[in-house]
Amino acid sequence: MSQRLSFHLKTTNQQHPKQYGFKEGASIDHALDSLLSTLEAHRRNKKHVAVASVDTKGAFDNLKYSSINSHLVNSRCPQNIQKLSSHLLQDRRIVIPTNEGVAQHIQTTGCPQGSCSGSALWNLVADEALKQQYPAGTLIQAFAGDFLSIVAGDSERKLGAAASEALKIFELWSDTHELQISREKTHFPQLGNLKRGPSIFWGDRRVKRVPHLKYLGVHLDSKLNWLHHLIQKGAKALQHPRQLTKLAGCTWGISPLHREQQYRSVTERRMAHGVGTFHTGCRLSSTKSKDRSSSISWELIEPRPQQPSGPSRGLCL
Repeated sequence: MSQRLSFHLKTTNQQHPKQYGFKEGASIDHALDSLLSTLEAHRRNKKHVAVASVDTKGAFDNLKYSSINSHLVNSRCPQNIQKLSSHLLQDRRIVIPTNEGVAQHIQTTGCPQGSCSGSALWNLVADEALKQQYPAGTLIQAFAGDFLSIVAGDSERKLGAAASEALKIFELWSDTHELQISREKTHFPQLGNLKRGPSIFWGDRRVKRVPHLKYLGVHLDSKLNWLHHLIQKGAKALQHPRQLTKLAGCTWGISPLHREQQYRSVTERRMAHGVGTFHTGCRLSSTKSKDRSSSISWELIEPRPQQPSGPSRGLCL
């Protein structure tokens, strides 16, 4: 059912291009590349930019069945898919055996995440948020339940007003489907030369401005020099072998062969996560010592062309 629904939405051009989660031909790298391409375009035009992250609380667990059914009808998918999905969401109960007997609760919310159709049904509803009419200079993109609002403006006042209006429009969509937003997790870094920064409000709550934003495992800083990202990745690379050493015991340790396997299979991949977003190429150099343990370093080369403040050529991790 999931494949047929996705095929129908794709052939009828109903899938939003800015949804990168649970979609064929889209990945984390595409989402990050879209974000950085948008930021670089605004920087070339000398715009001030605010990037606000919006996280939905238990997006899959709190999605109403009525919202899923109504969007299936509006998508004009084949009747067999509509009926199959409708029957799948009917008479769902939570049964918990207790000492006093069996407790039952009728379930009316929750995308069936354990099934293969859960992701397709969530995208069907979430794409509506991306199709809303937002202020000029505003771009909304999503990866599953993680939404990102990218707003550009010529001045501090215009930037704050547009970002606040975009969050207000997004809140109307979430209230329609009774989805809760983690306002305490909503914050933004500001890119530009504004010293004070824009005043962005979500209702009566002021959105916090932060120097760094973590999005899909990549740490985005206000200067786009990736220094904070490299520091965080290096700290994680050091933390992982230390934890494994504790598990192996203070006297046994880890053999050189296992250390090499651990580095190549885990540490190296952690360090290289997101490297394609801010560098077009990378070179891996490896040297082996006599005890068969490897000393491997990443040399990142060819920074993105419109990013003069990026890391220098030959930077090693």
